[in-house]
Amino acid sequence: MGTKKGLIIAAVLALAVCFTAAPVTPVHAGSVTKGFSHQLSVKVVKNSDGTFTTVNNENQMMRQARTKLGCPYVSGAAGPNAFDCSGYVAYTMHKSGVSLTRSTAASYYRSANNVGSIGNAHRGDIVLYSSGGGICHCGLYYGGGDVIQACCSRGVAIRGAYDIGQSVVAVIRTYTPAGVLRVAGEAGSQVRIKGEGISVTKTLTEAGVTAKALPRGTYKVTPVGDESAAVTVKVRYNDSTKVDFTAQAENPAA
Repeated sequence: MGTKKGLIIAAVLALAVCFTAAPVTPVHAGSVTKGFSHQLSVKVVKNSDGTFTTVNNENQMMRQARTKLGCPYVSGAAGPNAFDCSGYVAYTMHKSGVSLTRSTAASYYRSANNVGSIGNAHRGDIVLYSSGGGICHCGLYYGGGDVIQACCSRGVAIRGAYDIGQSVVAVIRTYTPAGVLRVAGEAGSQVRIKGEGISVTKTLTEAGVTAKALPRGTYKVTPVGDESAAVTVKVRYNDSTKVDFTAQAENPAA
């Protein structure tokens, strides 16, 4: 057995053990949002022409998940053409670049990764189910209240989160959300946002401009044509940072 194949099987077995043996844990509040995969929900890709593109990890995961729609459910199967519920989750995450080991599988049940309910779920989060005992089923949150999952009755399918007749007992955050930067100022003026592999120029409207899905880190926001007014700010996970050049113009000493 090759090393790579052995790691995949070990990951699947780790998931299977957790899903069948773990007790049902209380649902926690949605205030804790750090993902167990230690990745951002966005990554920055440098293009051949020198520009940068941001790619959402969870969207990539859902594209991978959809490639197996219609595959049959087989107990103990972990792909590539048949799955049980935990095998499907493990296979999809592996193909999406998320590392899986016994320790990360165990961490699914820690409150630090549990955002609680479907109402707090992001695309790519792991949804855990129970029918009254321990964890008995899992899937991946697809968005819009739906979960993509491998079920006995329909194989791999997109279904409503509550359509299978079991209770959602936890939603485990996979990716750490990125941050948001909001810039206010004179409508029609331009600002340059630079940092963490990103360099973009945006034109302000009356409502300003919003740069979404930014990796955590330090950014320099500069009004085009006025380098002296540049501001350096911190962008944090799952948070919004605001730069207001209007306020600075009205109160230069601030």
